[in-house]
Amino acid sequence: MEITGTEFYSYNPHTNNNINFRGHIGCDVINRFGKSQRLTTETAFFREYDTLKFAVNYINEVFKNIKEKRFLVGACSSGEEVWSLKMLMGNTPVKITGFDLSPKQIKNAQKAVYELSRPESVGGHEFMEKYSPSGFKDYFLGVEPDKLTDSEKAQKQMFDRMFENITDKPNNIILGLNERIRKVFDISYMELKKLHYKLRDMKQQDCKFITGNIEDLNKINGCNKNQLFSFRNALYHITTESDSIGRYPYDPEEIKPKLDKIFKQVNHTLMKKGLFILGEKEHNQGGDMNIVCASLLDNGFVPIRTKDNLPYYNVWAKYKDVN
Repeated sequence: MEITGTEFYSYNPHTNNNINFRGHIGCDVINRFGKSQRLTTETAFFREYDTLKFAVNYINEVFKNIKEKRFLVGACSSGEEVWSLKMLMGNTPVKITGFDLSPKQIKNAQKAVYELSRPESVGGHEFMEKYSPSGFKDYFLGVEPDKLTDSEKAQKQMFDRMFENITDKPNNIILGLNERIRKVFDISYMELKKLHYKLRDMKQQDCKFITGNIEDLNKINGCNKNQLFSFRNALYHITTESDSIGRYPYDPEEIKPKLDKIFKQVNHTLMKKGLFILGEKEHNQGGDMNIVCASLLDNGFVPIRTKDNLPYYNVWAKYKDVN
């Protein structure tokens, strides 16, 4: 069975608002395959906003007869993506399970308290708009209200309904800038204000966070059938290995069976026409995406089509069950 673009929403992911600030970026060391491995933990609220918005609209239309939806979010880090999906679903009942390899990040997600940084000087705003340094650009919380786009205003409204600002004493820090940036912006430092936000309703029983590995997905999910499974910008931890010099793809003959095993489990977790979402950065991480796509096709998935009827290989739909 071939699923064409007419059976799924057309979708153009390449817009200015799709990649936003990096709300959290860090590195944990975990044990995998009997050896220590660096695990990059990078996430943000409403990251790749258009992808999330498309997914929610799609789910609400295709599965409109299902009263309470179910989502899985793998590599959830400190929880921002789970809460972003919850906010975008609005009043529609949804149960979301987030899981991650890092026990440290799962504990942070369960606390639901987030520290973000905002520039306090005009030069700082200009610098961040141009260079977006990791860990500092806070997007809809990092610009003045009169500079927000319509989508940024919508994100801020959703965020303010779910989170409260608990900043007690503003903590300003100085960020040193190199000579080239000083000349461009005529500033010698950038002042940042640390802001703290907390989930308003800490009794949110419909979102939970657990430590888990996508390679044990059947154990994590049980017998539940989900409409959406997101594993964004994390697959490269499986398809590549890294050292102090760089990141390198595993041998295709070695990685294909491993991907088949994982994607078969992903298939089992989803209802037919359910979505499996990879990330915008996945293609830039050094893994062999041809092997990834081949494995997904072999395990009952097809890519969503864009407005130009071209396959978009970061969002896939399940079209058949596999054994």
